[in-house]
Amino acid sequence: MIVELDDGRVLVPSSNAAFRIEPRGSVLQIAERSYRGLIEVFANPRNTLTVVNELPLEQYLLGVVPNELSPAAFGQLEALKAQAVAARTYIVRNLGQYKREGFDICDTDACQVYFGANSEHALASKAVEETRGVVAIYDGRPIN
Repeated sequence: MIVELDDGRVLVPSSNAAFRIEPRGSVLQIAERSYRGLIEVFANPRNTLTVVNELPLEQYLLGVVPNELSPAAFGQLEALKAQAVAARTYIVRNLGQYKREGFDICDTDACQVYFGANSEHALASKAVEETRGVVAIYDGRPIN
């Protein structure tokens, strides 16, 4: 792995090194997407890089809910609140699902569709805030 910095410096870390990137502002721009929190990059056994966005659960949900249930197509606050609870429950139940690969959950429809900060929507964000901390429980555990 070779890392080239904006000032032209080049770093050649060991193959098991990880980089943590923290934004100066509120979000970090990578290609066409923006992310809250920080980014960790490390080499994986497939000889590619794994990029992990690390952030608090409620901030993560801001980038999930509008992608799981489009506010443009389903613009009802109560529907989005139900999706926020379902998404929160899913992540709480499945946290660490990809621990062996160095992250908690994938960002595709195999887990939860997460596109970061530039996919956030005001109505979906309101749904996340109004259901903060609420998960669906059965028999003492988050439902599957």
